[in-house]
Amino acid sequence: MATTRDVLAMLGELVTLTALAEASKQSFKVRAYENAGLGLESDGRDITELSMTELTKIKGVGKATASKVREFVETGKVAKLVDLRQQFPPAVVELSRIPGMGPKTLAVVRSHLGVENVDQLKAAIEAEQLRRLPGLGATSEAKIAKAIDRLGMSGKDRRTPIADALPLAERLVSDLQALPAVVDAQCCGSLRRMSETIGDIDMIVCAGVSTDSSISITGPSRGGDASLFAKKKCVKRFSPSPVLRNHPTQSVGRLSRRARCFPHPAAHDKLSYSRRSLRDRSHV
Repeated sequence: MATTRDVLAMLGELVTLTALAEASKQSFKVRAYENAGLGLESDGRDITELSMTELTKIKGVGKATASKVREFVETGKVAKLVDLRQQFPPAVVELSRIPGMGPKTLAVVRSHLGVENVDQLKAAIEAEQLRRLPGLGATSEAKIAKAIDRLGMSGKDRRTPIADALPLAERLVSDLQALPAVVDAQCCGSLRRMSETIGDIDMIVCAGVSTDSSISITGPSRGGDASLFAKKKCVKRFSPSPVLRNHPTQSVGRLSRRARCFPHPAAHDKLSYSRRSLRDRSHV
């Protein structure tokens, strides 16, 4: 079942993909989706329970956007968004996150060189093809190459900008916290430190005993009935929200869902997310 968070994520993806389709971040449609997202977020009500009439009364939400919200709530998808995903697969969206590769530049690079992913872009840069394109030059080419290296987008150890990783992490935390067996879940590691780029999403989870089949805890139990312990991957399965199941562009980079589980309830109020305390508490 979709939530308000899912609706906002859907509109956010519409903003990203529509900007690519319109080759501009300032087009009317892009601004309309952005304003609608701001209006819905500040409204405070459960968006999924609002009718078309109620949605259009919210500042910034027009009939077209309201219809997409209702379509998403009722069907779990939006036809317009499905079409945009076909035009701009995840590899192309990843290109748009590179500084210097805005919607217009990306459109030029795709149409003239047929570049569809980071590896092809790197090959084009090495062959000095970008500098010969309209509106680009040797300086722009060098800046894009430097940005790729700075973001760690080359090789197998790719990293993701925190602006892309944080929304996904927040939805994962929200889904975990909604599980009956989970007392609390928080991000840690480079994401908690607000590093510029993220290699993966590290999480810690505090859980009690539960018979809920949606969560599986592995590892030896410690401290009696109210305490479970696992070194890592203590949460092996959970039911993600519709936005995580249906939105491939949200699976950015090589984000992983790793978690640690600590004793409950004694340790819950004293969880520390530093690397040292993780090592001390988990005896890893």
